[in-house]
Amino acid sequence: ALQTGGAVRMAYRWCLIQLVLLFVIAAGNSHDNETTTHTISTGHAEALEEIKTDPPFEKVPEIFRDFKYNVIKGIVLDLKWDAPDDLTTVYSYTLICKQDGTGQQHEFKGEAPARHITLSLQQPLATFECSITASTSKDGDVPINGSSIPFAVTTGEINPPNDVKLLESTSTSLTYSWSTVTPLNSWKVSAEPLGNDNCDLNGDTNGHGETKNMTVVHNITDLTPGSEYNVSIRNCFDSFCGLPAFITGVTDFPGPVTGLKTSFVNGTVLNASWDTPEGCWGYDGYTVICRDPNTGQKLSLTAGSEPHFLLPLRKPKEKFECSIQPFVLNSAGQRRNAATLEFQVSTEGLYPPKDVEIIEYTDTSLTLEWYVDRDSTTWKLTADRISPSGIEHDVTQDSGKSGAETITHKVTSLVPWTRYNFSIVNCRDNYCSEPVGLIAATDVAAPSKPGSFHCVVENDVNVQLTWEKPEKPNGPVEGYSLRVHNLDTEETRSYSVPGNTTSIILNLTHEFNRFTAYLKAYNVAQRNEENVYSPESEVSFETLGQGPMPSRPKAVNVTDHGAKLYWEWPQDPRHHITRFTVTVDGQQTVQTTEPQLTLEKLAAWKPYKIGVASCVNETYCGQEGTLLVHTDIGAPSEPLNLTVDSWGTHWILARWEEPNVLNGPLSGYNVSFRDDAMHFEATTTQLSYNYTGAVPGTVYEVAVYAFNEAKGVTKHGPAASLFISRRDEPLSMASLTTTRILLASLGAVTLGLVVVCVVLHRKCPVTSTFYSTVIEHEREHPREGRRNKLAHT
Repeated sequence: ALQTGGAVRMAYRWCLIQLVLLFVIAAGNSHDNETTTHTISTGHAEALEEIKTDPPFEKVPEIFRDFKYNVIKGIVLDLKWDAPDDLTTVYSYTLICKQDGTGQQHEFKGEAPARHITLSLQQPLATFECSITASTSKDGDVPINGSSIPFAVTTGEINPPNDVKLLESTSTSLTYSWSTVTPLNSWKVSAEPLGNDNCDLNGDTNGHGETKNMTVVHNITDLTPGSEYNVSIRNCFDSFCGLPAFITGVTDFPGPVTGLKTSFVNGTVLNASWDTPEGCWGYDGYTVICRDPNTGQKLSLTAGSEPHFLLPLRKPKEKFECSIQPFVLNSAGQRRNAATLEFQVSTEGLYPPKDVEIIEYTDTSLTLEWYVDRDSTTWKLTADRISPSGIEHDVTQDSGKSGAETITHKVTSLVPWTRYNFSIVNCRDNYCSEPVGLIAATDVAAPSKPGSFHCVVENDVNVQLTWEKPEKPNGPVEGYSLRVHNLDTEETRSYSVPGNTTSIILNLTHEFNRFTAYLKAYNVAQRNEENVYSPESEVSFETLGQGPMPSRPKAVNVTDHGAKLYWEWPQDPRHHITRFTVTVDGQQTVQTTEPQLTLEKLAAWKPYKIGVASCVNETYCGQEGTLLVHTDIGAPSEPLNLTVDSWGTHWILARWEEPNVLNGPLSGYNVSFRDDAMHFEATTTQLSYNYTGAVPGTVYEVAVYAFNEAKGVTKHGPAASLFISRRDEPLSMASLTTTRILLASLGAVTLGLVVVCVVLHRKCPVTSTFYSTVIEHEREHPREGRRNKLAHT
């Protein structure tokens, strides 16, 4: 029976252990790879302790309290727990982790109460079945296991370097920094050269140390200058490293070439050589540039890997600014330039002027600018005018000192639109350089006025205008600008006429109209693309038409209701004019034999079209000459329906309507408020005005009149007016009803009192005698009587 009971208890214990293991494994598989902490409660520990304790040691105290574990740094198992402070028996503990699948096992032993241990599981992304067991022994006996906790963990991986940056590069080193997600205790860096097998950096460069603020700084040394490397960086913990981060790094060049030696072959070919770089590396080529500082012209060549070159400078006796820049080609065939060595070389002699150019020109001057040889002290210039036949004459000579790098000289008193041949030389002492020639022309100028400008009228409205070319064209005469102005319609038409034309025929369409034509020739200035015009020639003429020539009326005086007209008697050789017909707006017709007429009874401020026709007799008249007349403004009529229909304690609102007759633009209204003590006026364009300075209990005269204003003249019409008694406030109907009741009551009471007084006066002798005495006393003493009467009252 005892054996059977022991077997049952043992089976029960193993069943509980398997349940706990399943719970721990499930919890372990769901935790974060890096920092998730797992806690096994005290209750589980007690149960395990009860199960695992052998019968002889049932009193083994609880070793693992608040047991927690997690995985740090990807592969490091971190365990923590609390042990009893009163533990007297010496206990040890054993941590065993076995990898699933491979069976690889890691074991760690220690003495209790350590409370915190770490164990590197070494293998990333793997699952381990672990257990920690407490044990003890007495007097050297075989250890007896106590409480045990099983659990499962899964390792993560060490994150690759993040945010890799190149901090510094020299010719032999590269310094990088990168950030980590978790703390590290080591890292590996390798640098593999690209495209240079002779200068390899073999193996990895290992680094160890603590990270600062999760940032690592590592310096790769002993590199080859001017080389390109494929750098690999891996984060590690113990012997395990994570995935690498790759970055391409390039070391600096050691500096410009050294040991430069220069000489000249045949005076103009630069011969240069220098030292080769030391070590196992070299440059792929060299770029040589020589620049003329006076002209900016550059000569260049690309040499091979050999440290020398020959460069023809071609120009004798010149100074050049040169440079040598080595370069290498990277793995992609791209060029990387090293530091540049700059130097100067000089030839001997005197150069002719360089870059001679015209920087400004007008119709009578040309401004030249050129570079001089720094060794020259003077310069000379000649200018020969080239005639259309090609013969040069009128030679102009100038000279000056060469005190600056460039010379700017203005040649004046030249002829417009003329070509000149310039020759310039640099000189020193008794020697001058070879001449530099330049042909340039002055700009055009305005032509002289076109000559013989006149007009012929054909077929009444067709005119032919003719003229002669300007005597001094001062250019090719690009064209003519023609303006024809109609004096009657105030219209102007513009025409562009080619420069090779001297006549034009126009159809002006308007019969019996006066015209003035203006003609001017022009050239186009090359310096600004603007036209330069000659003075104007002008001619006046008049078109013809059917019938007598019309009159051309003018307004002598215009009022608001009339206009006085005047016109000249037309001189028409084709017809004998005896009288005139005047029409107003095409309706009212008046005949007169005088060249003047006064129109009356016109409406104010109104435009009228007045036509005057010349007549041979009463029935045969020609076309009208027209005139537009606008009568002056008049005074408007009285404003309508002036009312005051609302007021307040200190305000009165007046309203009115627009007058029937405006006689103008109706510029506004003048409104006034007057009482015995003051007068207020205001101007408004509205049909109402609110006066806010009213005094209660005052009678006001309100007046308003309209006015027109034009050309500084103001005319106003009659005023509409009314009187208003200013009360405190308009009474409501309820207030009026109450007031009427009170007044009626007071009236009844007053009437009753009067009746009583009369009756008493008649029946009371004392009262009668008293009044008689008072009256008699007042007659004798008027002043005293008035006082007594006042007192009696």
